[in-house]
Amino acid sequence: NQLWFKFGILLGKIMSPLVMALIFFLVVTPTAIIMRIIGKDLLNLKFNNKKKSYWLNKNDNNDLLKKIYSGFYIFDIESNPDDKHDFLYGFLEINNLFTKKEDLIYKPILNLKNNKGESYRQIIEILFSHKEWPVLHYGETEKISIINIAKELNFSFEEIHSLSSRFIDLHTLIRKSWILPLKNYGLKNVSNWLGFEWAQKNVSGSKALYWWIQYQITKNEIFLKKIIQYNKDDCLATLKIAEYLIKNQLKKN
Repeated sequence: NQLWFKFGILLGKIMSPLVMALIFFLVVTPTAIIMRIIGKDLLNLKFNNKKKSYWLNKNDNNDLLKKIYSGFYIFDIESNPDDKHDFLYGFLEINNLFTKKEDLIYKPILNLKNNKGESYRQIIEILFSHKEWPVLHYGETEKISIINIAKELNFSFEEIHSLSSRFIDLHTLIRKSWILPLKNYGLKNVSNWLGFEWAQKNVSGSKALYWWIQYQITKNEIFLKKIIQYNKDDCLATLKIAEYLIKNQLKKN
């Protein structure tokens, strides 16, 4: 019995790849060649540079329209992942989409380790000054950060749930709604594709972290100003994406 068992294993190692190879070369490959010859693109993989986007209509965008009607926040943070420390919180207040960029209110909150309580107080004060406003952000870290703050402040489960339900992750929304001619859907890739430009050249989250480290060492306000400008631009880039989502949905409605 053991000999037959070992023989079966050996036979499986030989036959399985052989059968799969036959299926691939005798079925899949000819089908792909025929589809290419007749010009079929069943998976919609061909790039069409005449299209501005590969928009897929989703109900999520209608929900976004309803939620931002009375106003909303754009929220972005700068973090030191190694230190597990969010050193800057940035809020952009949007009363309506027709507000000029120069009239938008941007509020940066510096989060020093020895004064976290004051930073948290300012954040909660902003969020609760417009309790009905949703909070638009790009990526999951912003929502997680606020939930952690709420837990540190001993918010109840109901209060945390109510607060977290206001957060709308545009990155998730885009991945559900769009097929874009981009390698990835990072904030810079998508917003650059939409024509947004950062005020400072060749900037990134790692560059902001470098500036933060330099600021801590030297206390030079120039580094802090660079971080704040970068964070503000991140917020404006997120707003650019939100505007595009909303305007496209308005056209469809």
